Amino acid sequence: MKKRKLKIAYVIDTYDGIKTGGVYSAHRFIDALKKDHEITIVTTGDPRSGRVVLPGFYVPFFKKLMQKMGYIFAYPRTKVLRELFEQVDLVHVQLPWWLGISSVKLAKKMGVPVVTGFHMQPENILRNIRVRSKFLSRGIYKLFISKFFNKSDGVICPSKFAENELKKFNLNKKSVVISNGLKDDFRPVDYEKDAKYKDKFVILAVGRLAREKRLHVLINAIASSKYKDKIQMVATGNGPLKEKLIEMGSKLPNPAEFLFVSNEDLIKLYNTADLFVHTSEVELEGMAVLEAIGCGLPALISINETSASGQFALSEEFSFNDCDHLELARKIDYLIENPEVLKDAKPKYIDIASGYKMDESIEQTETFYYQIIDGKGSNLRPASQTYNTLEHI
Repeated sequence: MKKRKLKIAYVIDTYDGIKTGGVYSAHRFIDALKKDHEITIVTTGDPRSGRVVLPGFYVPFFKKLMQKMGYIFAYPRTKVLRELFEQVDLVHVQLPWWLGISSVKLAKKMGVPVVTGFHMQPENILRNIRVRSKFLSRGIYKLFISKFFNKSDGVICPSKFAENELKKFNLNKKSVVISNGLKDDFRPVDYEKDAKYKDKFVILAVGRLAREKRLHVLINAIASSKYKDKIQMVATGNGPLKEKLIEMGSKLPNPAEFLFVSNEDLIKLYNTADLFVHTSEVELEGMAVLEAIGCGLPALISINETSASGQFALSEEFSFNDCDHLELARKIDYLIENPEVLKDAKPKYIDIASGYKMDESIEQTETFYYQIIDGKGSNLRPASQTYNTLEHI
């Protein structure tokens, strides 16, 4: 049966530039959803078709850091938002900033169904301003819950870990676990390893070059490895710590390479590297890990109480305690010395990744949208009657 076409306002402060996890996820979901639905993006940046552009601002004293992160906040313009929300069936708000909180409040006041996404942890904020405080983390969670998530009609969480984090702080709205999903592009492909890497054990790291990603742990682990002369570290991404990490990585026997690559080149790296190492201590799912294992690249993953990525670790051989570069070095050495373990892990990781298909995540998101719009368990306005009807759960 033909899908019921929806008009959706997708609210996110920053959509262009460096793609943080929440921004990257938004790009992929919007690209997929707009095939069947009418999406209007509410954001800052370039005025383009299909967008409502708001003025942006930087937080005083943090402008330089935000610029390095490629992020800017949006000023909510109530009149502009109201005019858009009057025309849509649903508002999806990606992040709990001023624009997001204002959008949820306005949508609820207007009786427009509103869904929020969980894509940013308090630790993402705190780590980047060099603060480690469980007290502050709890306070930020409570603020997000009271002003953002519990004010919406439903919450999309990228992992069970993420949903549990919100429930710990008294989330009382309908929630659903929907993975960020794995696009079909990220699959095993028979690429030839670049000649310059032929005699090297290539360790790949992918992600924003920020404090919570903790790439210095990998650099220190390689420096402590028995096989440091054989290892070539390749990192892709950008971020505020790029210059510092380049300096650290330059001291390795084989200086670490820091690249900013196309999607096609990234897939080639996933398919030709020997090992993926994920050192991040803050993750609500771990899209880079999912992409790596989708290509059959074995992943060695940091285990941390503020990260969901450990869910992908195949076994103890493929995990290490967060921040312990010596344990990471031992795990790397073991895998270099036991290539059969890496070989055996490839099909098992591909099998794990097969349960996270992007198409399934899109279908689950659409189903959740329909449920929220139709007011299951809520007293929302009825969905637009001008579209075709879809039977759904």
